[in-house]
Amino acid sequence: MASLGKVLLRYLLGNRKTAVFAITTCCNCKCKMCGMHKKKPEFISLKDAKRVLDFLDKNKFLIVYFTGGEPSLHPHLIEIMEYANKLGFAISITSNGTISEDQLMEAKQAGLNTLSISLDHWDAKTCEDIRNHKGIHAKAVAALKYAKSIGIKAYALTYLNPVLVATNGVRKMINYVNNEIGVAWGFCYPTVTEASSFDLKCEYSKEELKKNIKKTIQTIIDMKEEGSNIANLYTYLEDLKNMDSKSKNFYCKSGEDVVYVDWKADVYPCFMLPKMFNILKDKNPKFYKNFTCDRCYINCFREPSIISQISLRNIAKEIKYFFKSGNVFV
Repeated sequence: MASLGKVLLRYLLGNRKTAVFAITTCCNCKCKMCGMHKKKPEFISLKDAKRVLDFLDKNKFLIVYFTGGEPSLHPHLIEIMEYANKLGFAISITSNGTISEDQLMEAKQAGLNTLSISLDHWDAKTCEDIRNHKGIHAKAVAALKYAKSIGIKAYALTYLNPVLVATNGVRKMINYVNNEIGVAWGFCYPTVTEASSFDLKCEYSKEELKKNIKKTIQTIIDMKEEGSNIANLYTYLEDLKNMDSKSKNFYCKSGEDVVYVDWKADVYPCFMLPKMFNILKDKNPKFYKNFTCDRCYINCFREPSIISQISLRNIAKEIKYFFKSGNVFV
């Protein structure tokens, strides 16, 4: 695990960027809100993954967030993580819950800082209906508990699905994760993606989002203020609550300080915007400059954007709720 001191030193040396790195299309779930499982099975090679990490290191990246598909299906996941750790990155990974105990132990030894496990509901049948994978609830809960037992910072990551939102069941979900599983809880904001290689579907109409999601976000804010262990940033939650307002705590810096890299080493600003360049092929790759975006609220890109927009006001808000809940978000 990259030490906090090492990460802080890299930050002070100007490494402030985050990469969401999809190392494979392969997945053993067929989730309703995701189309990745429909893609041709592909993996980035170990050699090319190292070249991507070298590029990110050269360009002042601090955090690498490995995803997929299901990243634990990549045959060289551990070696890729070891190389990222050698370069000094803070390493995060998300899994649908099928990652094995052996892989979790190896990941910890390879330098893993933070693990998120997808968990859509407290009810096992509902989870199976959403992910089309028998026993996925039990697997996800077991992975979270094992990760915690070996000292990995782990949290349950919930897609704000219609079943949960329509019933305003998020309070019960957070209590279940915090109290029954014993880990922090975070969420994925529902979004449609069309411009990049990452396929997401949104099961809500715009009217349903405005009507129901805001109630859910307010419940999450209330619970964070009450001291529940919620991984999402308080400033991000405030901006979600006030999404129609022109005043923001911070803006998304996708394409400049946060990017999405896929299994072909194609680089996109995020899941929503067109390709910028290819790390392995293009001779003069260029990131966006002085870019701020407010078109969506995908937490994968929005939340890491705060790293380059640090202010005393934002720090004060986050510290307050860190000490209330023991926030583990990276």
